[in-house]
Amino acid sequence: LDYPEDYAFCQAVFDRLGGAAQTIGAAELARVCAQQPDLPALNARRVNHARLADEGQADVISEPVALTGELAH
Repeated sequence: LDYPEDYAFCQAVFDRLGGAAQTIGAAELARVCAQQPDLPALNARRVNHARLADEGQADVISEPVALTGELAH
């Protein structure tokens, strides 16, 4: 976590998803954020540009999932 807003985002995700938040994948989290835009708004103003510039640190590995929650194979 880089900023206090990141913690607020994580806390809000756990508050809404309960125990399911412990195993949620990146694609599923993206779907939840698309459906509940107030979640990503919690830390939307904070961007770690140095980390994004380093391709090795910006990678996210996840099963491809459509925003509907169905597998996108």
